[in-house]
Amino acid sequence: MPAPRLLLAFCALALAGLPGPARATELVVSLAPGATRGDATQLAATAGGRVVDAIPELGAYLVAVPGRAVALRGSALVRSVERNGRLGLAGVVDDPFLALQWSLGQIGAAEAWAGGTGDPTVVIAVIDTGIDYVHPDLAGKVILGPDFANGDVDPIDPHGHGTAVAGIAAARAGNGLGIAGVCPGCTLMAIKVVRDGSTEATKFDTAQGIVWAADHGADVINLSLSGPTDSPLQREAVAYAAARGVVLVAAAGNDGDAKLQYPAAYEEVVAVAASTDRDRLAPFSTRGGWIDLAAPGTKLLATAAGAYARVSGTSFSAPVVGGAAGLLLSRLPALGPDAIRAALVTGTRPLADEEVRRLDLAYALRRALDPGAPLEPDPPLTLTIARFAISPGSWFVAGFDPPEPGRVFAAAARVVRDDTGEIVESGRISCRARIGARHLRVVRAAFARGVALCTWRVPAGAAGKRVSGTVEPSFREARAVRAFTTRVARGSQGAAPRP
Repeated sequence: MPAPRLLLAFCALALAGLPGPARATELVVSLAPGATRGDATQLAATAGGRVVDAIPELGAYLVAVPGRAVALRGSALVRSVERNGRLGLAGVVDDPFLALQWSLGQIGAAEAWAGGTGDPTVVIAVIDTGIDYVHPDLAGKVILGPDFANGDVDPIDPHGHGTAVAGIAAARAGNGLGIAGVCPGCTLMAIKVVRDGSTEATKFDTAQGIVWAADHGADVINLSLSGPTDSPLQREAVAYAAARGVVLVAAAGNDGDAKLQYPAAYEEVVAVAASTDRDRLAPFSTRGGWIDLAAPGTKLLATAAGAYARVSGTSFSAPVVGGAAGLLLSRLPALGPDAIRAALVTGTRPLADEEVRRLDLAYALRRALDPGAPLEPDPPLTLTIARFAISPGSWFVAGFDPPEPGRVFAAAARVVRDDTGEIVESGRISCRARIGARHLRVVRAAFARGVALCTWRVPAGAAGKRVSGTVEPSFREARAVRAFTTRVARGSQGAAPRP
């Protein structure tokens, strides 16, 4: 089974009591209905191994055997045998960053919050490195689940990954501290499946976490973990949770290609890619037709150990969608997982040149409230004015003198599309400038070869006065506005150069 990329190496532990110096192999053995732990113990013994752990709800047993023993496959009781593969964290915490949460504005969180910021009876389970449940933005709102990775009952997070995920999904709002999660009123559940000092979770521990969360009141399960291989155990754990009405959301991975990643690729799971603040798919994000939707996943402000940090990765776009699912369930608790998923996937806006679309929380809420309504038209494209210049210094005007009484001055810009970064070759343009309440006469307005150009004549007697105005290029449904201010020189009048 190939090891997930972007992960630290993890050394397997030799299990005491196994014969010889051979390293132990962990196998996940799924038995037929009606089989017992005693059956699993006997099967393990035939291969010189022993049962280490179990998920009775799935009939799955973790068996340690010496070397590469595969004798277990021959029994009629055995449904499947697989290596206990590992899943990697699909994002990393980087440098501290205190700034505005651009992601909430982009997905329309404020509009969605008008009807409430979440119900504390809605529980979002974070199956991850744990949660720093004493963080000021998270304290008092975290249900403490088990630590399957270290075999204890304390899901505290020494790594930071799960804490960042938790804050993006459901950090408190209105408390005068730090950030707000997408569903700030929702409750969090911490389930730890990553061993301290590692960046991997075993598939067995992850499956245990999914089953435990489903059995202990989770409404949404966030899985910011990914790996390239399918697993019968993972598939069954996901199906187990989905059958109990849980919405499952997972990171699509950070390999920048279209290869399937698990558990995101399972049918019951909402697979989430990462988008940027410019509404493009993040270069590192997994892509392709199997992705359900994208969500902001670059330079997001998130909770960190005792502070806040900037994070990037599909690990952090997943809890944006997980929080959105929690908010939809808060408003419409009777909706099932399929209806929530449909609202999330159809309540989206386009990204540039990609099949995948980006979450619009306010639109998703409208879809959940009225799923039979026609799809709303996509909003118009936006434009960016780049390399904006006004005279003096404008390369469209002969000379570099400031605007003078009786002379022509110019404002110009190169125009690009926000969604693709391509230059807009031509379109319409509106030019406005004034001195005080007096509007200046437009000499020329042109939008061609990617350049929007406006020129005006400065009236006599305007020396020393301030000139302000706007250049407004538009292309189809898209429009941009760039304002400028300059001051008329006090020099002598003269003939205006040709722009």
